[in-house]
Amino acid sequence: MSDIEVSQADLLRTWIEKRLDEKYDYSKPSFKKNDIKEFVKVHPELNTTESKVAKHFPGILKEVADRRGISNSEIGIKEPKTSPSVVSNQSDMNSTITPVPQPEIPGTVGPTGPQIPGQPPVPGTPYVNPNITSQTGSSFVQGVLSALKTLLPTLELLSDDEKRIVGEALMPPLSRIQDERITLYVFPILTVAGVIGPKIGKAVKEKKKTKQEKLKKQKEEQEEKELKEE
Repeated sequence: MSDIEVSQADLLRTWIEKRLDEKYDYSKPSFKKNDIKEFVKVHPELNTTESKVAKHFPGILKEVADRRGISNSEIGIKEPKTSPSVVSNQSDMNSTITPVPQPEIPGTVGPTGPQIPGQPPVPGTPYVNPNITSQTGSSFVQGVLSALKTLLPTLELLSDDEKRIVGEALMPPLSRIQDERITLYVFPILTVAGVIGPKIGKAVKEKKKTKQEKLKKQKEEQEEKELKEE
């Protein structure tokens, strides 16, 4: 898989995650087709076509849906029919019923053990951290800006559109982080710091302002006292 295909797959995975968060209905082929068309329209930088995206769309949609515990019927994928096969023993006319093997579902226990969520199901497939979403990147950047705003009051925070753009841009590299400690500790700590940072900065400024006003008042009172003594 080329770097361009990987980038497209990452963006498409992020797109589907967001659409599922918005409760988009993938139960009908026409709905999927409209969503693919919208994806191509929103990402002209990929220089791709609807037919090319459509080749990868079903697989990535099922991958995301399986990870979220969404059934195949909800995303318009027909469940495979299972029917017993009858093997007839001609010698004694006794029949043995042998069930048809069920398809292996990702995430369930199989011959090689349980599939770990977030690990590539096929060798060569890029690792994707299931805990990373487009909101992770935008929240991180917004938190940093909020902290800096304490020192730079005129600094503007991200708008909703800017958060979406930043989140989608950071999603591919952040989702490749395999060390769970980073997503478990670092990102939350930085996000919280971005929230409480401005509050601490404001409190420090208020304290400094109060102190300056107190010193100014004491100075004025001292000058007034000296004038009276003269």
